[in-house]
Amino acid sequence: MSRKRTKKLLQYVERTDFQIWAITLVLCCFGAVMVYSASSYICANSKDYNYDSFYLFRKQYLFMILGFAGMWVLQYINYNILKIFAWAAYLFSLLCILLLIPFGVEVKGAKRWLNLGPISFQVAELVKLCLILFLAYLVNKYYRRLESERVKMTWMLWGAGALPAGLLLVISNDLSSSVVVLGMTFLISLVCIRTGKLHGSVFAVVVILAALYIWSIAINMPTPEEAETLPFRIRRIVAWLDTERYASGLGYQVIQGLYAIGSGGILGKGLGSSSQKYGFLPEAQNDMIFSVICEELGLVGGVTVILFMIYLLYAIYKVTWNAENIYGSVLCMGVFFHISLQTVINIAVNIDAFPNTGLTLPFFSYGGTSICFLLIEIGIVLSVSRYHMIKSAGRLYRKLKKN
Repeated sequence: MSRKRTKKLLQYVERTDFQIWAITLVLCCFGAVMVYSASSYICANSKDYNYDSFYLFRKQYLFMILGFAGMWVLQYINYNILKIFAWAAYLFSLLCILLLIPFGVEVKGAKRWLNLGPISFQVAELVKLCLILFLAYLVNKYYRRLESERVKMTWMLWGAGALPAGLLLVISNDLSSSVVVLGMTFLISLVCIRTGKLHGSVFAVVVILAALYIWSIAINMPTPEEAETLPFRIRRIVAWLDTERYASGLGYQVIQGLYAIGSGGILGKGLGSSSQKYGFLPEAQNDMIFSVICEELGLVGGVTVILFMIYLLYAIYKVTWNAENIYGSVLCMGVFFHISLQTVINIAVNIDAFPNTGLTLPFFSYGGTSICFLLIEIGIVLSVSRYHMIKSAGRLYRKLKKN
C-alpha cells in the first residue's frame, strides 16, 4: 500500500469516526429535547414525577451522559477482546431472562423490567447486545465452514437467536423484542451464509402463517366490548385491523397518534406546541414520540429524523465494509440491523402500518436502558473503525521503515 493511498485511507476512517460521533450526538440531543417536549406537561401535573416538568428529561440526560462515557471508553478498547466474553455474555443474558420469573416487573401485560433492588433495567436491551456479540463470535469461529456446511451453520445461528427470543416471548411476553432478536439473527445469517433458498423458504412460511393468523382474526372481528376480554396481543392486532371501530378503546393510542401526525402538516405547529401530549396521546414520550415530532415539526421534522437515522446507518455500513476482519464486520452488522429494524417497526406503528408493539424509537424515545445500550453498541462500532485505522497505520510505518 502506497503512502499516499494509506494517508487517504486514514483520513477516510477518521472522517467516518467523526461523522458517527457527530450524528450520534445530534440524534441524542434532538431526542432529549423531544422527550422534554412530549413529557413536560404530564410530569408537571403528576405526583409520580414530583410535579417537575424536567423529571424525565433529567433522567434521560443523565443516562445519555453515562452512555456517552461508555461509548468513549469502548472506542479505545480492542474489540477483538470481546470474543473472550461472548459465551459469558450470551449465558448471562439468558440468566437475566430467567430472573424475570421471580424479579420481573409487569407493565401492560409484559415483564420487560428486571428489578434487583437498586438496579432496574430492560432485559431485552441487554439481550440484543449480548446476541450481537455471540453471533459475531460464532460466525468468526466457524467462518471456514460457512461455505461447506451452509445449512448446518444457518440452523446453528438461528438456534442461537431463537433461544433468547423464545424465552423473551414465553417468560417476558415481549413479542416485539422477540421479533427484533429473530430479525437480527435472520439478517446476519442471510448476509454471512449463502443459503438464499432456505432463507427465502422460511421467510415465505412465516409470512403465510402470520397472514393466516391475522385473517382468522379478521373474519371474526369482536365487538369493542368483547375485544376488551381478549389477550392483549390479539387486542393489538384487532385494533390495527379496524382502528376506527375501536377508536375509543383499543385503537385510541394509534388514532391519537395519527391525529398528531395529520395536524402537524408540512412544517408543524412549532416545537413545544403539541396538543396531543396534554394527556390525549398515551406514552407520548416513549413509543409514540415520532407522532409528537411530526405534530410539532411537521413532515419536515419526521423526514429529518429518518434522514438522520439513514446517515448514521450509512456511516455504520462504511465501518462494516472496511472492517479488518469478519468478527468486526459482523459486530457492526448486528448494530446496523438492530437500529434499522427497531426504527422501521416503530415508525410503522406510528403511521398505523403495523400493529402496536411497544418498541421504542432509537435515540428518541425515553428510556435509560435503551439509550445506554445503544451508545455502547456505537462505541463497539467506533472500536472496529479505530482498530482498522491503527492496523493500516502500522502497515504503513513498517513499509516505510523497511524502505
